[in-house]
Amino acid sequence: MKKLIVLLPLFLCLSTSISAQYADCSAAFELCSRGTYLFDGVIGTGQEADPIEDACGSSVVTGASFQVNTTWIRWTVETDGVLELELSADDENTDLDFMVFRLSADCSSKETIRCMYSGENVGDPEGSVSCTGPTGLRMGEEDTFEDAGCSEGDNNYLAPLMVQAGEVYALLVNDFSSVGSGFSLLLCGTATLPCDSVECSALTNLSNIVVPTPWQIAPNPSYDQFRLIGPQEDYLIRLVDQRGRVVLNASSTADGRYTLPAGLASGLYFAQILDVKGQLLQISKWVKL
Repeated sequence: MKKLIVLLPLFLCLSTSISAQYADCSAAFELCSRGTYLFDGVIGTGQEADPIEDACGSSVVTGASFQVNTTWIRWTVETDGVLELELSADDENTDLDFMVFRLSADCSSKETIRCMYSGENVGDPEGSVSCTGPTGLRMGEEDTFEDAGCSEGDNNYLAPLMVQAGEVYALLVNDFSSVGSGFSLLLCGTATLPCDSVECSALTNLSNIVVPTPWQIAPNPSYDQFRLIGPQEDYLIRLVDQRGRVVLNASSTADGRYTLPAGLASGLYFAQILDVKGQLLQISKWVKL
């Protein structure tokens, strides 16, 4: 009998087959809280076609198919913030790939926002070590896509999710190596899910960030400029859109004023304030008119 064990919070779910139960987006395992989850190995895919729009343009994915030994997981955001995740296979020979989608209503409408396909280059295991082992989303990363193989700069991790309350996300995990290994999922961050009751041990200690923090953005909203008002100390500022793309990366200025790139689309952005060593100090929302 296949079983799913949830460690934090403690939860136990037994089923006849994880492959049959969670292999389709419409039957995804629903996360109600951040924490650590363990899944048994999965061989095969679900019963539904689950067409996927591959917005990432991977060389390994042809057409609209990216399903190999699939596990679908989804969650709804309770409060705004950042989410990181880490996937670790039980077997070191397993190549876990994943995609993250934002769902508009249900699984029939998916927006692809993260794609991880990297892995070992054939015949070069030592040169591909940075693309093997645990994978996921974490602070400090800026890319939203890594293609098949292991190219220069790939490290098996992508940028975290900047999320808003009410948004629904789906995670597709594939055992691309077909080993059938189980895996663990660690989901953490400053954003919360509906059933959260304890602090999460985030991948980069996000739970230790003090909110609110000293810097204020003004005016907010605004058109093409804003000012950071706060402590007179050296810092870095990174402005990120809702898909995790960095649209501004700058150092502190004498007056705290910043002009945004021409042609920047209207909407919600996240301003990340970091110290000179790259440690995250603050995340604030800014709206461009």
